[in-house]
Amino acid sequence: MAKEVRLRHRRRIKKKEVGAVLDALRDDYGMEGIDPEVPLDAGEADPDRMPVYIVGDDVIGLEIEGKICPALRGLLKWPAAKNWVTVDMGAIRFVTNGADIMAPGITDADPDITPGTPVWVRDERHGKPLAVGVAQESGPELKAGQKGKVIRTVHYIGDPLWHYGHEE
Repeated sequence: MAKEVRLRHRRRIKKKEVGAVLDALRDDYGMEGIDPEVPLDAGEADPDRMPVYIVGDDVIGLEIEGKICPALRGLLKWPAAKNWVTVDMGAIRFVTNGADIMAPGITDADPDITPGTPVWVRDERHGKPLAVGVAQESGPELKAGQKGKVIRTVHYIGDPLWHYGHEE
C-alpha cells in the first residue's frame, strides 16, 4: 500500500490563472486538447508542499522549481510532444520505484531540453509516461551520456501523488 498524500490549501483557481497553467502546459510540453473551461484546483502536496494542479480527483500538473509541468495522470489524458526522455525497457522497474534516471538507460531525448528543465520520462516500447523529473544535462548530452544520474525524479508511477484520489 502506497503512503497516502495529503493535499493542503486546495482551492478553485480563477480563469486567468487557469489560462496561465494551460498555456504553460501547451507551450512547454505541446499538450493539446485541454478544455480551458475545465474547473481547475490548486493545492500543495505534503510532505514537501509541492504546488499541484487538480482536475476532479486527478493531479494533472506540478510546479517544480517555479516551472509548471505535467503530472503523470495529466500526461495520460493529454499526451505531450515536448521535453520527453525515453528509457530502455530494463530501466522501467527502477524508474517506477522512484530511482533517479541514469545515463545508460536513456535511449532518446528531446534535443531542446536544457539543464534544469522539468522533463517527462517514457518507455521505449509504448511511449507511456513513467516519471517526471528535472534534467541535469541538455537533450543531446542526455542521449550521449555514458554514466551517472542525469534526471532527478520528482514524481513516478506508484508514488503517493499517483495514487491520490484513486483506490488501486
